[in-house]
Amino acid sequence: MVLHLEDVSVRRDGNWVLQNIHWDVEKGEHWVLFGLNGAGKTAIPIC
Repeated sequence: MVLHLEDVSVRRDGNWVLQNIHWDVEKGEHWVLFGLNGAGKTAIPIC
């Protein structure tokens, strides 16, 4: 597994941008996140 996110939530200005996200990326998979500017794409904590 390359990336594992569990129960990720992001709140901005009192509004939920992401809520309870569970996401696994396996070796060899390719993913793209699309969204408008300010939609929260870079707010996902990668630890």
